[in-house]
Amino acid sequence: MKKGENHAEVAPASSDPVCATLLPFSVLVASAEEASPALPAVLLAGLDAYKTGGPEAAINAWVKGGPFEGSKEAVAQSKMFHQMQAYVGAYTSYDVVQVHALTTSTKIIYLIMNFESGPIYGRFVAYKPLDRDWVLPAFDCNGKVEVVFPQSLLHSAQ
Repeated sequence: MKKGENHAEVAPASSDPVCATLLPFSVLVASAEEASPALPAVLLAGLDAYKTGGPEAAINAWVKGGPFEGSKEAVAQSKMFHQMQAYVGAYTSYDVVQVHALTTSTKIIYLIMNFESGPIYGRFVAYKPLDRDWVLPAFDCNGKVEVVFPQSLLHSAQ
């Protein structure tokens, strides 16, 4: 298992529904080999791209094939990541906190992106269209956990 790339179990669809609809600006851990299929390839591609190409590469990977590909919102998201990175340093790894399957075609993934000096908390909405692979129509990242994670998830970690 790679350090910092821990993955959690998939939560049943009936617990803690959360909905993120715009692109605004742990619990149980398993090995990367066991849980990787629970994470959409588009999300993993962005996390890998962040290490080698920085925020722009990550955002470009995350919006690929989705409704925000090539949009001004994607550029704004990239600028926001640059601002956060100025405080926490370079991206190093991630930890999956929870994968919440709302339906067979929609998941919400909560993760912690680890940087040199601190974490950034992320919520990614993944959607599986009928005609292609998973896309990320929405994601939120912030240095304040309470802005991104639902209170129920924070309380369950105590």
